[in-house]
Amino acid sequence: MAANRKLLKARLILIGCVLLLLAVLAGAGWAVFGSRNVTETATPSEEPMPTIIEGKNPFDNANPSEYAVDVSDVDRSNREVVAKKFVEIATAWYPGTDYNETKALLRASGLMSPELAAKTAGPDRPTTTEPWRIWGERYGWSIPSVKVRDPLHGAESDDASNEFVNTEVPVVWRWIAEGFNSEYSDEQRIYYLAMTNNPERGWEVADYTVDFMDWGTEKLGANTP
Repeated sequence: MAANRKLLKARLILIGCVLLLLAVLAGAGWAVFGSRNVTETATPSEEPMPTIIEGKNPFDNANPSEYAVDVSDVDRSNREVVAKKFVEIATAWYPGTDYNETKALLRASGLMSPELAAKTAGPDRPTTTEPWRIWGERYGWSIPSVKVRDPLHGAESDDASNEFVNTEVPVVWRWIAEGFNSEYSDEQRIYYLAMTNNPERGWEVADYTVDFMDWGTEKLGANTP
């Protein structure tokens, strides 16, 4: 009888040791698995920078207001201030990230009439000029130099009785990037703005055309830095 008790006690001890060993092994397994999960989730995946694929337009059906920069500090009662700011925004390009020049126009839509903003479509194809490619690879940007000229054709300046006031805005620009010497563009443009004075919003660009020509300070007459 005493021998049976000793045998039973030995068996219980053995079972206890086995259960303890299984518990230790299970805990170690969870610890390893858990630490592996922590390591995996704590290391974010290296997602590549988005790239523009030729033929695919990421700005299809773009809403200009989604891209417009904040122009709340612009004095909308001053036609020349609005004209100058519009062209500055429209020619401030970032070819490393902009699909093409139209992206800057979308950013300037806050100074457009609602009708013009609605007609400003997203870029239809990428800009592929040599300066755009070079400064895009450098992640550079353009710095425009703008001068507002008198209204065209002797228009009555800011007379509110005029539906539109034509405003001529020449612009040249230089390219700049970190680690590179800045370079002036060999091109200048003249923006011809048809501006209207809305009673609620103030001066805004209702329409525009652009004249492209070789760069020349005599043509521009602006103070270029």
